[in-house]
Amino acid sequence: MVKLLSKSGDRPSQPVVGLLSWQRVASDQRSLGQAARARNLGGAMEAKPGSSRVLFVDDVMTTGATALEAIRALRQAGHTVTGVCVSAKRIL
Repeated sequence: MVKLLSKSGDRPSQPVVGLLSWQRVASDQRSLGQAARARNLGGAMEAKPGSSRVLFVDDVMTTGATALEAIRALRQAGHTVTGVCVSAKRIL
């Protein structure tokens, strides 16, 4: 579950569906450590171009590789990532 909340100008924050997309299938990450997860996800996401302020929301964080890849893709597309919100963190 990955959701994005975006605020542009004076409009209220709203969920953004379809802003991020997978550009390739990443390997199963369950047995991978932090460095391997980062390599596995590197360049796997793409964001639609824009200039929104975005809060990245995810259901769980293990190593942060997914969040870091999403942030990379969002910034590359011109968005400003204002924060990351996670409902649970898994300690390896």
